Amino acid sequence: MIAALQQAPKDEVAVKPVGGTKMEQEILQKTLGKHRAGIIVKQVAAGREFKGQPFYSKPDIIHFKVNFSRAVIYMNWGVS
Repeated sequence: MIAALQQAPKDEVAVKPVGGTKMEQEILQKTLGKHRAGIIVKQVAAGREFKGQPFYSKPDIIHFKVNFSRAVIYMNWGVS
């Protein structure tokens, strides 16, 4: 027989402040300061620095034509 999970009484549960904890607010302020100052960390993997576009598409612009009907149910056929 599996024992039922017990819930803690509501008076024992810690309530998280609306704006986040003091530590979360400090981390957010540091992160926003870095973004505003333009401090960017170089992306380096296997000793090589990544530069340029992260994704190259040919052609440069891809136009998706949408021609769905409202009354038809479409199924996903193994697209991953």
